[in-house]
Amino acid sequence: NTIVSSDDVGNWFNDVTNQGEVVYWIGAGWSGPGDITYDYNIFRYQIGVTTGLSDDQYFWNTYPLTDGINVVYQKHDPCCGEQLYHITMFNNNLGEITLRPMGASKPEPSMDFQLRSGWIAFTKPGQGGLLQVWVRSPSGEESQISDFNASSYIDALAPNGEVTFIADGQRYLGARGTSPIDIGPAD
Repeated sequence: NTIVSSDDVGNWFNDVTNQGEVVYWIGAGWSGPGDITYDYNIFRYQIGVTTGLSDDQYFWNTYPLTDGINVVYQKHDPCCGEQLYHITMFNNNLGEITLRPMGASKPEPSMDFQLRSGWIAFTKPGQGGLLQVWVRSPSGEESQISDFNASSYIDALAPNGEVTFIADGQRYLGARGTSPIDIGPAD
């Protein structure tokens, strides 16, 4: 067992790969007796080295997921009140990229973003503000997968970029450049 970080690590929604790479967020940290600093940034632990992936003084960065290639997380206004949220990805070669622009809908790991083999599935508002599923290829091409009159949520992401998702109580299979296939009830 290896201790990766201190007691300041966020209390949930951190991630680890099969190869032992860990991504996590730091919550409120103490800079000294009685002095609270609000770090709320994303860190990666890999082969004994910890690296900061975000360095944000205005937004909080929380709930990271990784596939060992990219890291995706929420970026949002500090607590509490009417917070606005982004879905943001980090890549060593590209830095931070916004996948879903700021909005009132709080993204949840797995339902609103997933990663696998360099592919990223994520939700963002489409026509009428309803959430639709998008996919980003390893080369950076983004494609809308769902286009329904109901919000869609990610169920699973395959290593080839195919996505199963839920919309209006049904489960669909979708991929870039194809129409989604209804594969049955969501339950």
